[in-house]
Amino acid sequence: MDQIVQILGALMILAAYMAAQFQVLDQRSYLYLSLNLVGSAILAVLAYVDR
Repeated sequence: MDQIVQILGALMILAAYMAAQFQVLDQRSYLYLSLNLVGSAILAVLAYVDR
């Protein structure tokens, strides 16, 4: 289960990055920042729990 959540967090970060690269999202938009924030928070929490 943890691995699925890790993949989801990483995909959120990658999706935001790809959308910015293809100029679908501006890097200062709330959606871009939210995807990065939530994806990073997921990975940080799981890294802390699994330490």
